[in-house]
Amino acid sequence: MRLIKKIAACSLTAAIAVAAAVPFVSSATMIVPGADPNGDGVIDIADAVCIYRVLAGKYDPDDWSKFDMDGNGVVSEADAYICQMRDAGVI
Repeated sequence: MRLIKKIAACSLTAAIAVAAAVPFVSSATMIVPGADPNGDGVIDIADAVCIYRVLAGKYDPDDWSKFDMDGNGVVSEADAYICQMRDAGVI
């Protein structure tokens, strides 16, 4: 019985992890043209750091649109995640 509970718990954990990642991956496939947080012309980890600085309140930009990587109108951790995925070559 314990083995069945462990298998069920692992399966459920894996299913939740996949379900949580799907919205990020699907939204990450379409990067908004012109979105480049640090303005260097390349989407990489430096852009993710720039977004995290904005989210932490260390920087207050005049133009928020260049920080919105997925075009949903909200700057969030998902936008930084998109930069990280692009830098890793996933998208």
